[in-house]
Amino acid sequence: MNAATYTYVARPTRQAHEQQQTACLALACDLDLDVTCSYSDGAGDRSELTRLIADAAAGKFSALVIARLDRLGRTIPAAPHVLADLDDAGVTVYAVDRGVRPLTDPASLAGVLTAMLRPCASGRNITR
Repeated sequence: MNAATYTYVARPTRQAHEQQQTACLALACDLDLDVTCSYSDGAGDRSELTRLIADAAAGKFSALVIARLDRLGRTIPAAPHVLADLDDAGVTVYAVDRGVRPLTDPASLAGVLTAMLRPCASGRNITR
């Protein structure tokens, strides 16, 4: 299955994108996905996310791997809208911090939204 990765960092550095990308590629490998597209944004720029959504709608990939749901949008309403657009395009979204269960799985979506509301308890941050 063709897949894409998306990375976003508020303070763009090569290392921050590489850490996210490495984690995304590892999960894609675990899921037996063939990553054919990669998108990266930083510092408030979401132009690659816009391109990603257009490519998803065009059928260029059927799965997306991200580090965390908040990479798709920093506000609570933003990420679910992006997820809905991707779901409409038939794209299954996976997040490294959620493992092999798709984010659109009803059993995991409530946990994802709850996790967005509180800081990471472990203090571990793979995006910086």
